[in-house]
Amino acid sequence: MSRRATDETIRAVLDNLTEGGAYAHFGFDLAGVGLRATDIDWSHGSGTPISGAAEDLALLVCGRRLPPGRIKGHIR
Repeated sequence: MSRRATDETIRAVLDNLTEGGAYAHFGFDLAGVGLRATDIDWSHGSGTPISGAAEDLALLVCGRRLPPGRIKGHIR
């Protein structure tokens, strides 16, 4: 199933989760992590690269478990 949110909407969600600090509420630590969306022009941070679809990155930062293969990179 394709993503329902527009590129602008999912970008705003990712920006809010990462730059707004909301990720801390979900127990996800962004220290030393570089997130990169593979389906839109968006990235955050530097360090260990983690990449995937924008929607999957949002779920990851919110503490959700994803099926294997949806995210590339080492997640602590």
